[in-house]
Amino acid sequence: MKDIRRVFGGSAEWYKIVTMVILLAGCCIITYYFHVVIRTGVVFSHLFYIPIILAALWWRVKGLFVAMFLAALLIFSHIFVRPDVTTSIDFIRAPMLIIVSMATIVLGERVVRAEHQAHLSSIFKTIKDVNHLVVTTKDRDRLLRAVCDTVVKEERFCASCIACFNGDSFVSVANSCSDDGISRFCESMVSSDPPRCVRDVLAREDLVKVMNRPEDCVGCPFESVCAGSDVAVARIEHAAERFGLLAIIFLPGVIVRSGERELLKEVASNIAIALDNMELEEKRKKTEEALQESEAVYRAVFENTVDGIAIYEAADDGRDFIFADVNRGSETIDDIRREEVIGRSVLEVFPGVADFGLFEVFRRVWATGMPEHHPISMYKDDRIAGWREHFVYKLPSGEIVAVYHDETDRRIAEEAIKRSERQLRETKEYLTNVIESSADAIVVVDMDGIVRDWNAGAEAYMGYTAGEVLGTHNRRFFEDSEEADRIMEMVKREGKIRHHRAIVIRKDGTPVHISMSVALLKDKDGLPIGTVRMSRDITKEVEFEEKIKEERDNLNSMFEAMSDGVYVVSGDYQIEFMNKVMITAFGDQIGNTCYEVFHGREEPCPLCKNQKVLKGETVWWEWHSRNIGKTYDLIETPLRNIDGTVSKLTLFRDITRHKMAEKRIEDEYHRAEFYTDIMGHDINNVNQVTIGYLDLMLQMPDFPDKFKKHIQTALKHARKSAALISNVKTLSRVQSGEIELNEIDIYPAFVSAAEDAKSATKKVVINSTITEGKYFIMGNDLLFDVFANLLNNAVKFDAHDIVEIDVDIGSSDDGGQWQIEVADHGHGISDEYKDAIFNRLERAGESSQGSGLGLTIVKNVVESYGGTVWVEDRVRGDRTSGSKFVIILPKGARHGNDIHSG
Repeated sequence: MKDIRRVFGGSAEWYKIVTMVILLAGCCIITYYFHVVIRTGVVFSHLFYIPIILAALWWRVKGLFVAMFLAALLIFSHIFVRPDVTTSIDFIRAPMLIIVSMATIVLGERVVRAEHQAHLSSIFKTIKDVNHLVVTTKDRDRLLRAVCDTVVKEERFCASCIACFNGDSFVSVANSCSDDGISRFCESMVSSDPPRCVRDVLAREDLVKVMNRPEDCVGCPFESVCAGSDVAVARIEHAAERFGLLAIIFLPGVIVRSGERELLKEVASNIAIALDNMELEEKRKKTEEALQESEAVYRAVFENTVDGIAIYEAADDGRDFIFADVNRGSETIDDIRREEVIGRSVLEVFPGVADFGLFEVFRRVWATGMPEHHPISMYKDDRIAGWREHFVYKLPSGEIVAVYHDETDRRIAEEAIKRSERQLRETKEYLTNVIESSADAIVVVDMDGIVRDWNAGAEAYMGYTAGEVLGTHNRRFFEDSEEADRIMEMVKREGKIRHHRAIVIRKDGTPVHISMSVALLKDKDGLPIGTVRMSRDITKEVEFEEKIKEERDNLNSMFEAMSDGVYVVSGDYQIEFMNKVMITAFGDQIGNTCYEVFHGREEPCPLCKNQKVLKGETVWWEWHSRNIGKTYDLIETPLRNIDGTVSKLTLFRDITRHKMAEKRIEDEYHRAEFYTDIMGHDINNVNQVTIGYLDLMLQMPDFPDKFKKHIQTALKHARKSAALISNVKTLSRVQSGEIELNEIDIYPAFVSAAEDAKSATKKVVINSTITEGKYFIMGNDLLFDVFANLLNNAVKFDAHDIVEIDVDIGSSDDGGQWQIEVADHGHGISDEYKDAIFNRLERAGESSQGSGLGLTIVKNVVESYGGTVWVEDRVRGDRTSGSKFVIILPKGARHGNDIHSG
């Protein structure tokens, strides 16, 4: 809105005059129209108030002339144009026009005064806001932009800009208007040729200049930008130092008042003060940063030097010195902490400083200002002790600085070197004694093979004295003289040799087997200077090894004569020996790895027993060779060698035929099981059908009695056949070993078997002590067959009309088993059959009946439970009084009176 008023405000006064002329001409035309054209005596004068009010508002008192003109027009029109018409209304309206003009002028003046008062308030607010920005804003660019924005909030201002100096030229400009012309005006201020008005302000003594447009703006390239607007420019200056310019462009038609000049001065002055303070603050910060950087460098050197640095302040006129500061080196050297010693006396922290002599150095340096050196001395008190070297000097501030080194480690190192030298001499003497007293030969030979040292041990078994061999070549001692050269080459190549065997010749010509270890001797630069050789006589050991080798050869001969395969493997899986049987089966593989020969692998087998055997275990296992299609029984055992190492000896026994026989037996067993299943299922079904039909025939009412006996005989044999099949199935099930045992109560199986026995044609009485929920064993459903066979046999072989059977149960002597006794009153069993009756198809005597499987089933079931069974006379020594079968069964987890059937 301001920009629009500025654009159209360049000729605003001219527009007012033109408008007023048009309105006055219109008033004249209206008067003429009413008085001349339509010849009426009354003029429509209400429109006269429009120019009157506008003139009063625009020109204040000068606008009264417009009212007087129109009043005169109204009166003179009546006098000269319509004298024939007389009306008092127009004569009354004429003064009313003047009165309305005067009232409008008075009201306008009041409005102007109120506006002026508001303008002053706005000026004061602007100054207050600028002062607030000066106090709160610390960034220069942000401050200048904010001041421009704050100043332009004044309704009379169109735009503002601030240009800052740097020496003799402008370097930056801030403005508050987006107008392109004003932006170009602001940018021109930082150029080498600023506008003339800017140059004039810089040259004037007055701080503020208001541009006189006809004079100051003629020929200016920015004349069109400022057309119709006043421009005020003020220098930003403080304490005779210029910081820049502040320019304000007023709205078109707005005249610069004195209040705005003061505002401009005040704002420019405040900006100058703020910029001056900012420059001072920047200088202060740079000074502080430089000081901090310098102090940081000093502090870094002070803290990170390995030497101790302590600063002291003199107290009591140099009679005492107080810690002012210490560095980390001091803390480390003297085992102190900075916060604990600062402010304390050096005599308090280091009680021995006076005796040390350093305190007098402090006093002299403080008094004279001349630096002193306190040489290396031993400081000691109740807390610390060490060697110290001090350099003491005085600072310009009067403080004393002590820079010192901890020489303790160096002194300790010197002492250690002295001790080492002493120990070296002692060690040399000790080694000389050891060498001379050693039973082994210790000989020193230089790189040319010349003997340089020869101890007593060498003299003992070689027969030569040191005087006879020193300075001679060592080839003379070897049976093979080239052996000496080979030993030297090996030790040069490898640096040392261990347990090298050779043959040397004694002085008397006797050969001696020796074991020699050789090490290379080097000088301080690492160059070889000779060899030290330690050897011992192993002649007896060699003879013993030859005997062992002979025995080993004999053992190999025995292996060669064996029908089983034999091979030996070392700890690294290398085959060391194979007998003829193994070579025939696998070829001569000596020297190859066992996992490659036998398994075709490139690494040891996961199931390899080598490590177990090498640890001393003997392993027996079975292995099938896919390569040759044979199965072997392997026995692997450790074999100790002459050199102390352990190898694995393996015996191969070919069990291929045995495994084939086992396979045939297993096949026959499965075939027998198949036949048993056929008999137990298909034949048994036939028997059941036969029994059914025979029972049906006996129940027919018109069936002849003469045939019933034959039918009953057939039915009897059919039932015996069914019982036989059942017994065979039970026996097969027990002997298969595939039955599962669970904890069961004895009582239910016994009761079921007793009920079955009582169903016979005879009267059967069974007396029993077996009760429910008390007697438990690990068994299964076959327990019924045990009781059924025993009870049915007791009924079957008792000739009495009333069959009486006694069944008793109790704990065995050791308390861990149940002992069950089944006693009958039959004809008894002879002693010669008491064992045979439990074997298949063997029965007790001529009168025995049945298939012979019943007691075999009893024996097999009881033994599958982990128990035993036997038979004895009911009355000892009298077999005719009946038999007593005794069963021993392990107790289950639950037993006793407190256990009940679940």
